[in-house]
Amino acid sequence: MAEFLEEKFEDIFMLSLIFASFLSLTLCSTYIPPPYGQMVGTFLYLAIILGGVIFSDVYARYVSSQYPYLQIIVRPSNKTIHAFVDKDQTLDRKIAENTYTLHLRLASPVRYEDYGRVKELIIHHKGKLADKLYFRPGWCVWKGIRTRHPQTEIIEVLQVEKATTSIDHGEPIPVFYLVHGSKDVSTYQAPVIAGNPASIDVNEYMRRISALEAELAKVRRDAVEWQQRALAAEEIIGQQRAETAGLLEAKTGIKEHALELMLGFRLACASFDRAIESLRGGRVRFTFTKWVALTIIAVAFIVYLWANPNVAQEIALWLRSPINSIIVLAAVVVIIAVLFARGRRK
Repeated sequence: MAEFLEEKFEDIFMLSLIFASFLSLTLCSTYIPPPYGQMVGTFLYLAIILGGVIFSDVYARYVSSQYPYLQIIVRPSNKTIHAFVDKDQTLDRKIAENTYTLHLRLASPVRYEDYGRVKELIIHHKGKLADKLYFRPGWCVWKGIRTRHPQTEIIEVLQVEKATTSIDHGEPIPVFYLVHGSKDVSTYQAPVIAGNPASIDVNEYMRRISALEAELAKVRRDAVEWQQRALAAEEIIGQQRAETAGLLEAKTGIKEHALELMLGFRLACASFDRAIESLRGGRVRFTFTKWVALTIIAVAFIVYLWANPNVAQEIALWLRSPINSIIVLAAVVVIIAVLFARGRRK
């Protein structure tokens, strides 16, 4: 939405002036008694129209005068770019024999064909730029408003079909070749005035420019590829450094970690023996204790009674006596009390 408003600024501004002037004329004619309503409405109508036009011109002149203005005519498409230069990032940087490049950053983005809104332009040129351009007072176009400007220059550039794009941080930058500026007009027309127009072979120059642009595009593609590889290598190196640092830190602290882990098991198991036993895991072990011996004796006694029924009957007759039963019961109670006391002490 902001881009649309910026591109259609002049149209929207003029339509707003017309709407405001008609609205003021209608309101004055409706609410102010005649004949004064028509007079006041007409006065406001003319004041809004003339004031808006004058204000737009003054405002455009004030804002645009802060930056040098380049009217760039692109051949062979005859497209015109109205560029206000914010900064020349690479002025007269040599890229070949007597060939230099100019990298411009614009004060406000401009729309150019399939590139969309571009913020930067690259222009290659032969010889020094001071011998090509001549800034002088003239007219500029700021957001569709034509106004006076203290520093203007009109140049013609060439954009061939191949190698016309450079990429910076993912944004395309159109690349042009300077055909001539204001100071080149006299030198361009000199052979024609001398009566020898055939001395300039434009097609040959265009073929050479196309070949140079193709070579430049290849070099730039290689540079982008190597830059991507360098960034990927830096990421891998950073990850390896982090992993190595983590391994070294873990190696130096393994003793402390083991001690902390063993103390934790000791607190959980209440003793080192149980901690070691829990670390080893469950095992099936058989230990011959007195309880095992008592169990074996009891089982053997039961088997003996089953094999000798007479002995079992005699024991039963003996237990029928109340005194004998009391003695056996007291013995059982004493045994249970002893076992309970030993369990509580543990």
